[in-house]
Amino acid sequence: MILLPERLGPGEKPAYMPGHRIEYPIAQFRFENGLWKVYWKDSKEKWHSIDDIEPDTNFEAQLKAVDENGIFWV
Repeated sequence: MILLPERLGPGEKPAYMPGHRIEYPIAQFRFENGLWKVYWKDSKEKWHSIDDIEPDTNFEAQLKAVDENGIFWV
């Protein structure tokens, strides 16, 4: 399993922890049955697979799919 976080440095929003670096888990990659699958985390801290990104043998292809998919980034 590989976790992809979003990192916010001091001065970036949210401002409820000024001066501190904050990391939010954005995506999780799991290697299952020879394929990389991408998961997202809900507000109850549970991970769910993403139907819009098909499992793939190539991890870099999955990372690129997360980068290009509008689900994760605003």
